[in-house]
Amino acid sequence: MSDFGRGTARSIPQTVDMSIDAGLRAFMLGVYNKMALGLLVSAGIAYAVASVPAIRDMLFVVSETGAFRGYTLPGMILAFAPLALVLISGFAMRTRARPARPPCTGALSA
Repeated sequence: MSDFGRGTARSIPQTVDMSIDAGLRAFMLGVYNKMALGLLVSAGIAYAVASVPAIRDMLFVVSETGAFRGYTLPGMILAFAPLALVLISGFAMRTRARPARPPCTGALSA
């Protein structure tokens, strides 16, 4: 791209105090740790569903050859649970409780 500041002098970068970003670093490490834990839990559950026939048969309808034919009722509930969770939490955030009117406003408006 074009460098429009060709004739100007650039400032020298200064060192940044890393103690200021310690809180942000701790927060982001917590986020990454929770994401890694969620990924490990998901992998463990997926492995258990794929390798334990009792769990597989409880969630999926399989043919005699082992081919997938569909979901059972608990399988459908587990498949759509994340969607329901997102929709319910979204609706709950939209409908916040209104704060009560202070008692003095009724006397002032009469």
